[in-house]
Amino acid sequence: MRNRVMPWLSILFSAFGGWWSAMSGAISIPLAFLGLFSNGAQPKWWFALLAFIALWVCVLRMAYGNFPKFRLSCGTNIPGCAVPNDNHTLKFLRVCVQTTCMKEVENCLGHLTKIEKNGEIIFDHESRELPFAPSTSSDSLAKTVFPRTPFYLDVLAIDNRRRLIYIATKGGCAANDKSGKYIFERNGEYTLHVSVSGKGVGTSSIRLRFNWQGNPETASLEQVLPS
Repeated sequence: MRNRVMPWLSILFSAFGGWWSAMSGAISIPLAFLGLFSNGAQPKWWFALLAFIALWVCVLRMAYGNFPKFRLSCGTNIPGCAVPNDNHTLKFLRVCVQTTCMKEVENCLGHLTKIEKNGEIIFDHESRELPFAPSTSSDSLAKTVFPRTPFYLDVLAIDNRRRLIYIATKGGCAANDKSGKYIFERNGEYTLHVSVSGKGVGTSSIRLRFNWQGNPETASLEQVLPS
């Protein structure tokens, strides 16, 4: 019984708190000025208008919060985005995947869709499935992402000894495109395009800057923010 009641109480408190916050926040300021300088208007009328507007603001905020969507991020300031394997022979570069809605999203899957270097497309039309970490888990290609919980999607794996870069596909990393050419043969910056999809959720995409100077310790993967 308690397990059924608690979610509803949480939603109720969230709704009331959001409504009260909207009433006492920025919405109240312009209406307060209108109430002070308007002749003949009753205070209770302004309060009713404030409550009505705040209610709709709260409803729209809750609807937006419950709309299934992903939040993708990647950077050197996120510890889970660059981690070694157990024996430190590989360094995994990852994207942090979260959902901002109140309900979990099932069957989540990532794809590497394109790689560019100096404005030239060097990898395209060969979409590769990317697993959620750990890639050895049975659900790594169909992960359930829960609210307020970060999950990490493997993008690249760097061989620390051989200094080779692989696309971190499940069941074995790939270093070459379909023609057999090694993808990351030149040092410099690469732009990677990664997308994440899930059941009932629109696909979200992220652009990543991969900096490779031949040293696994200094290699980094960061989100390219919109200009």
